[in-house]
Amino acid sequence: MRSMKTLKTQKEVVKALGGLRATGELFGIGESAVGNWLYQHGNFPAYTMTVIQQELLSRGMSADTKLWNFDRKRRKAGAA
Repeated sequence: MRSMKTLKTQKEVVKALGGLRATGELFGIGESAVGNWLYQHGNFPAYTMTVIQQELLSRGMSADTKLWNFDRKRRKAGAA
């Protein structure tokens, strides 16, 4: 049985999915939005995890869950 490769970086994930355009097409967004995930935010939005992991699984890969942002910061009452 062949072991599954675990991708450790966002760039590896996007490349495995076929690039910025192909990744964006999975979510109905443009390349620039995917680029923002990589270069501005530093992680994938939480809502993308299931789709990305399913796509990678179909290719014999998975991605480290640390690549997603699940931090739900709450504002203090009265904060602007």
